[in-house]
Amino acid sequence: SEPAAVKEVDLSFNKIDSCAGLAKFVNITDLVLDNNSFSTLKTLPAFMNLHVLSLSNNSLRDLDGALAAICSGCPGIQHLNLIGNPVNPMFSNPNKYEDFRAKIKIWLPSLETLDGTDFTKDSATIAKNINTVEQLKAKVMAKHTPPQGGQLATIPEKDGSG
Repeated sequence: SEPAAVKEVDLSFNKIDSCAGLAKFVNITDLVLDNNSFSTLKTLPAFMNLHVLSLSNNSLRDLDGALAAICSGCPGIQHLNLIGNPVNPMFSNPNKYEDFRAKIKIWLPSLETLDGTDFTKDSATIAKNINTVEQLKAKVMAKHTPPQGGQLATIPEKDGSG
């Protein structure tokens, strides 16, 4: 079938650490990359229709980098799973996990669930953290290179007067 017809991709348990090869599947709505070797999402292509991204049991350590990639490449994300990654304090520190959840929801306003749970109990933490997180997000996004398929930066042309 044509790559554009593919809506759901599950590449779990493949020891992969890059998803650059998925760029041709422009209409993916569900992407499952559980139990792989992702330490970064730098290779995440732009998926404008992506609603579900599952990355449980990988090696993600750079939360800001991962959020920048998802934020710029997957603007309609609704469900994200990061269970079992070093970046996720779900099991190690419940207090940090509250801040972790709030941070991700602030970065990704379209998100409906994180790690399988909605945000009904997170509103106070979100309110407490929103200004700090928004400032950090702006700094990170200013340095972030958009994913393949996203908008390319324009380079100003030199005028002939120099």
